[in-house]
This record gives sequence, structure tokens and C-alpha cells, in this order.
Amino acid sequence: MGLILEDLVNVSEMVSFLTIILGFCRRILETCKVAARKKGKKRKETSLQSSVVLLNYGTLLEELHGLTIELYDSLACIRFETTVSQLRTMECSCSFPLQESDAMMIAVSTKVEKSYRQSVSSIGDLLKHKLKYMASLRFC
Repeated sequence: MGLILEDLVNVSEMVSFLTIILGFCRRILETCKVAARKKGKKRKETSLQSSVVLLNYGTLLEELHGLTIELYDSLACIRFETTVSQLRTMECSCSFPLQESDAMMIAVSTKVEKSYRQSVSSIGDLLKHKLKYMASLRFC
């Protein structure tokens, strides 16, 4: 689970960075969109280039949006029980009585599972926020 959680964090950070970059691109492209609407001989070539750039921006935004939805949906499929059961199979090299050792293992595994659940929940909240932000980045 540790590696899965680490990969989730890395992909979520990448989605966050790309969303921020797309936000900057949108602000820059707003001026291109205004320039594409203006008429004139010199503007004709510029407007064609601007429309291609705007189309590529929209495509990139939609692909990132789809990836983020897919990642968000995959969070529900994560199983915590395997990690907790692996933790229970570890041997305790302490000199505690068997009952105390079992009680400690149950307490530790419960806390580890709770920590993983909170981490995945936080990643889900971040992705939900990024999806809302991506929706605001679309051109009308």
C-alpha cells in the first residue's frame, strides 16, 4: 500500500501542477481569442494560428479532466485490508506477553489503516477541487 499511496500522491501533484499551468495558459489565450475575433488582412493568419492553439488547449484540458476523473474514481477501488493483514503477519521481536503483543498489533494495524484512509480521502478532496478548477478553465 505504501508504494500505491506514494504513486497516488505523485500523480495528484502532477495533476495539480498541470492544472496550474493550464490556468496560466488560459489567461494568455484569452488575449489570443480576442485577437482572433478582430478583422483585418494581417489578422487572418494570426486568427488561424490562434484557433489551432485554442483547439489544442481545449484538447489538453479535456484529456487532463478525463484522467483526473479516472484517478478520482479509482480511489474507491483501493483495498486497505491487504496492507493491514501484511502488518499482522510481521513478527514482533519484543519481549511482551502474547496477549499484549496481539493487542498492540491490532492497535497499530487499526491506526495504519486509519492513516491510509485519511490520506486517500485527502487526495480525493484535492482531485475534486482540481476538477472544479478545470471546469472554470474551459472557454465558452
